[in-house]
Amino acid sequence: MEIAKPLMSFLFALGILALPTCLPNVVKVGSAFAAPPKFVKAKRPKSKPGSKARKPSKAQGKSPKPSTALNMQKSFSKAIKPQSLVGHQVLTRGPKAFQSVGSKVERRRVRNAFAAGAMLIKLNKPIVVHRHHRDGGGSNPSRWFSRQIYMSTKGAEKFLALPRGNDATNRSAYLIPAGSVIIVGRAASQASNTRVFGPNATGGGEQIYIVRGRRPIRIGTAD
Repeated sequence: MEIAKPLMSFLFALGILALPTCLPNVVKVGSAFAAPPKFVKAKRPKSKPGSKARKPSKAQGKSPKPSTALNMQKSFSKAIKPQSLVGHQVLTRGPKAFQSVGSKVERRRVRNAFAAGAMLIKLNKPIVVHRHHRDGGGSNPSRWFSRQIYMSTKGAEKFLALPRGNDATNRSAYLIPAGSVIIVGRAASQASNTRVFGPNATGGGEQIYIVRGRRPIRIGTAD
């Protein structure tokens, strides 16, 4: 035993024998010398290509933006654009568009008021139209309207080929109900008929004639 002690000390010095604390870091579970747990650094989730970071929501309680819907009961501005006729049913075009007009006299008069290319359209929804008339002519309108507002009387007289009795000093807006059948087209020139029309009634503006349907509803004025 006396010889063994110096030999063991010598072997420990050479590192051939190691203390238990120097054992490898892989041992059985439950061993007194089990390695401490390893901590893995958490990875950040990868963002999908093209995705944007979410912005913090705006504070609630702010007053909503004022509505930009057109209030037909107020005055109309110069910037109003004609309402589109897209989505309505085109029944026919050209000379056949006038066959639905009542009497022969009225049919001839309406046909002469339009240039070539008029269309017969059935409205699938109400549309807003305008009428240029003299004083007192807005409360009992005829069948003639336009989608365009002319801010000058001369412009209305010219492009709509208005008769002499209509000085177009007033402008009113109307709603033509859904289901109405209308003729839409360019106004023909009436400048040669100086007995009824003025020399500036050259036409060219779009006009509407109501063939049948419910009475238009007056909804506003531009004056």
